[in-house]
Amino acid sequence: MISFLKLAAPAAILGAALLLNPKPAPAIQRYTELEKKPCLYCHVTMINKLLLTDAGKWYAKHHNFNGYQPPPPAQKK
Repeated sequence: MISFLKLAAPAAILGAALLLNPKPAPAIQRYTELEKKPCLYCHVTMINKLLLTDAGKWYAKHHNFNGYQPPPPAQKK
């Protein structure tokens, strides 16, 4: 029983650490270099990168910006 605990305790700690470890965002830097666009072109904020702009939603669906038309800039009154 003790030999089982010697193996199970470290394995449980390692497993918990792997599950609770935040995963890095996949290839964000690669996308900025590939598309020549800043991060905030697709993301609403740098804090919550899951919130996407219209351009980000387009890119998530099509994996490129071909055919994407950005909205016209808002006119000031």
